[in-house]
Formats: sequence, C-alpha cells, structure tokens
Amino acid sequence: MNPILLPLIIPLVGAILIGLARKTPNIREAMSLSTATLLFLSVLPLFKQTQLGETPSLTLLEMMPGLSITFTVEPLGAIFAVLASFLWIITTIY
Repeated sequence: MNPILLPLIIPLVGAILIGLARKTPNIREAMSLSTATLLFLSVLPLFKQTQLGETPSLTLLEMMPGLSITFTVEPLGAIFAVLASFLWIITTIY
C-alpha cells in the first residue's frame, strides 16, 4: 500500500465514525482522539522519507499521457502535515 493513501483515508473514515457516534459523547470523543492519533502516526513515516531526500508520490488517475492526478509529498508539506496532525491531537484533548 502506498504510504500517502493512509493519511488520506484516515480522516474520512474518522469523520464517518464520529458522525455515527454523535449521540454518545464519550465514544465520539474517543473516536476523534483515535483518529487524530492514527493520522499523526501515519504522517510520521512520510516525514521521515522526505527528510531522507525521497519524494513519495501517488498517482490516482492518468487521463492521458502527461495529464494525471498525482499527490506528491514535499519537505515543507510533510512538516505542515506533522504539525497539523499533532495539533489536532492537542485540540481534541482541549
């Protein structure tokens, strides 16, 4: 599995689970904290890869040669992803 795919899927699945648990606050908060923690843990390997000089990428769709939908992780984007996912944990606890 491509390492970029997991950080894209985790928030979507988490949002669905949080929405399903809207009537039970304890489960909802546990799902939110779990989603935030899993996202942070899934972003860390991407950050490490970019620090080693690698450029992970994921091509979702190639419509024709030279025209595709591709996600590429650059070092500044990896720093932002780690920071944002860590702050999500902090704000959930707050």
